[in-house]
Amino acid sequence: MRLVSFLFLLCFTFFAETFAQQRITVLNEENSSVDVSSHFLYWIDESGSASLEDAMQAAQKGQFLKYKERVINLGFFPKPIWLKLELKNQAKYIKEWLLEFNYPLLDSLTLYQQDMNGQWVSTTIGDQVPFKHRKIHFRNPTFPVNLYEDNHVYTVYVRVKTTSSVQLEAKIYTPNAFQEYSIKSDLAFGFFYGCMLVMLFYNLLLFVALRNPHYAYYCVFVLGYTLAQAGLQGHGFQYIWSNNLFWTNVSIPVLVSLGLLGATLFTNRFLYTKRYAPKMGIALWVLFGINALDILLSFFLPYEITIKPVALNIIIDSVVIIIAGIVAYRAGNKAAQYFIVAWLAFLLGLIATASEAFGVLPRTFIFHYGHLFGAVIEVVFLSLALADRINVIRRQREEAQARALAMAQENERIIREQNIILEQKVRERTIELQQKQEEILTQNEELQQQREEILAQRDFIERQNQELQAINEHLNKSIQYGDRIQRAMLPSKEEILEHVRDFFVIYLPRDVVSGDFYWFSQQEGHLFFAAVDCTGHGVPGAFMSMIGSTLLDEIINEKHIYTPSLVLETLNDAVFKALRQDETGNADGMDVALCRIDKIDDESFELTFAGARRPAYIIKDGALVELKGNRRGIGGIMSQKLEQFENHRLMLHAGDCIYIGSDGFTDAANFEREKFGIKRLKTLLQLYYKEPMERQRRYLIEELENFTKGTPMRDDVLLMGIRL
Repeated sequence: MRLVSFLFLLCFTFFAETFAQQRITVLNEENSSVDVSSHFLYWIDESGSASLEDAMQAAQKGQFLKYKERVINLGFFPKPIWLKLELKNQAKYIKEWLLEFNYPLLDSLTLYQQDMNGQWVSTTIGDQVPFKHRKIHFRNPTFPVNLYEDNHVYTVYVRVKTTSSVQLEAKIYTPNAFQEYSIKSDLAFGFFYGCMLVMLFYNLLLFVALRNPHYAYYCVFVLGYTLAQAGLQGHGFQYIWSNNLFWTNVSIPVLVSLGLLGATLFTNRFLYTKRYAPKMGIALWVLFGINALDILLSFFLPYEITIKPVALNIIIDSVVIIIAGIVAYRAGNKAAQYFIVAWLAFLLGLIATASEAFGVLPRTFIFHYGHLFGAVIEVVFLSLALADRINVIRRQREEAQARALAMAQENERIIREQNIILEQKVRERTIELQQKQEEILTQNEELQQQREEILAQRDFIERQNQELQAINEHLNKSIQYGDRIQRAMLPSKEEILEHVRDFFVIYLPRDVVSGDFYWFSQQEGHLFFAAVDCTGHGVPGAFMSMIGSTLLDEIINEKHIYTPSLVLETLNDAVFKALRQDETGNADGMDVALCRIDKIDDESFELTFAGARRPAYIIKDGALVELKGNRRGIGGIMSQKLEQFENHRLMLHAGDCIYIGSDGFTDAANFEREKFGIKRLKTLLQLYYKEPMERQRRYLIEELENFTKGTPMRDDVLLMGIRL
């Protein structure tokens, strides 16, 4: 028991010494600057009204504590903090030292030290005290500390009260070292502000000259960000709003939000998100509204409330802007490449500075001011992006003007030539008219007789036109009725969705009726899907499609032939026989993609595919697999001499997708006669396969319409998508 008591007493004595003793900071000529951040002891003034005497009594009672990290960082802490620092001066010729707190946003700091007579004197500075009251005119709160006697231990107290984050990193300098440090600091920040102001005024002049809103939004962003950095680094309070304490307190959230507001406007306008990234455009407008609301609330709510969402908005806005740039670039906006690099540089700069602050990266000049370097790189690349965009627009305008001028000159030449030809023809015609005038007079009677005949012919033609119109209406009604019959033969979406997870079909006839059709059947647990492209369009193609649909019903539903390759062989023989191609030499036929799906269990399926000049595209586990059909079609003399149809088998899982169709989608062409192509279709299928089938259908139709741009259809279009 005595041993336990002894050990407890020993531990208590050890920890009591740890809490009671404070490290004495020794100052000498060899160390011109000393980081005293970890030398402070701190005490929290719970009452909020403690005096120096109260703090000294708390120190005597051992209530001042050692912070666990190098720098005291309490976040947003509303209560006053008292710091205690013990200094011993061994520098024989240096009696005055400078204590700098490396955080300019502290509201109020009061330093207590003893004068030559041992009396306590105080000095108060901070960003809620007019700057003119500072003895040391520097951006960071800096106190002169007088250490009169050599090798004497002086105790210094500092009372800190702030609504901003409590970050108490501090250094003590000799006057010469502080002057050298302040000069280097001002040079570095001068370079930053110089770069930002050059970009600001340069683009402001461009806006005045060109009246392009891109430059105005860019200037708002640069101005807001630059002034915000001036506020964060203390230069704004030092040089611009030194005596406006209200603005000092609200400037940071207002200016940061102003910069973000300009950035969202600039991004929306520069990337043309309405065309290239409409969803990201909506997100940017939402962020614009949030930033505008932050500006308004900053004038009415306390700083410690408004600064938190504003700081979060910096990261959110940067990420959303980068994503918008990537989406716009992938959608075809090539001017977005400079834009993406600019914002990546800005974001990497923020990450570097944050990583250095948390100890992930070493403490170097580059990493410490990484956010400033990133901002400089960003504004330079954004200016390059603007210049590149303007150059592109100028080149396009010059090319358009050159084309218009060439067209005008060509039109003028054609008009001159036509005028000459017209004048010559007028002269020739005048001579002819003069020669025929007499003939006309003599033929007047004949013309009168012919007039009566013409009137009779007109009546006859009108009757013929009426008959033709009636026939045409009858034909149109017949074709429309044929369209209803043809569509009635197609399987309904509801019927198909009873057997698969999701499904879409793109069915676009070139004429009223189509030569393409899709077919579905469920027999004895087997699911059959077919996409058929018949020879011809319109009425001839529709007749072939009705033959094909009827034959598939007969082969699978009646004869119960379930092997896809055998189905195609049987279909080929049936078409050959139905059209008597051995007698007539008729070469009509059809291309077919036929799938049979067998369900193994709820998560597994077996696909058996056979194709007559048509493939199937499978998205399996996120990868695209192409199953190629045979190179022979259905019907025709030549198809009888080629190889037998082959089966392709593939195991699939729930969620995998199958795509089959005609060649109408990939053969669709634009005005430059460029085909849509198989490669482009495969890329889109891999891009959209995760979307719901109906959304895939809508996206694929939009891609086709954007590509063809109103070019008349060359062929019927059929594409089916099935999700297992």
